[in-house]
Amino acid sequence: MVRETTPETIDLDFVEPGGYNRLAEYMGQQPQLAIYRRFGTLANANLLYLQAEITELENQLRTIQDEDSQSNDDARRKYFQSWYRLSDSARLEPGSPEREQYELIMKLRELMAQYRTS
Repeated sequence: MVRETTPETIDLDFVEPGGYNRLAEYMGQQPQLAIYRRFGTLANANLLYLQAEITELENQLRTIQDEDSQSNDDARRKYFQSWYRLSDSARLEPGSPEREQYELIMKLRELMAQYRTS
């Protein structure tokens, strides 16, 4: 015989009546009754915004890479060939043209990770 489970038959004396704790305990004891909203529309919108932002930054990166490849600075011209030279620019003044490509790549890395996990 299956015993019907109701909020009254679950021992929840250790939590205050009602509220999230009581509901969470109930759903923990009856996982088949747990229902969570997925926020599908918001999740889709967020992915679209991330795509747009990543695309914009990708275009900026191409422009900066072109500028760096035309630079009079030997190190900047070699950024596309050497991660060491590019990453070494991180020690330069934040926001400086010599560091711009590195900063943008770091921003893209963060957004791409966020995009993949969304």
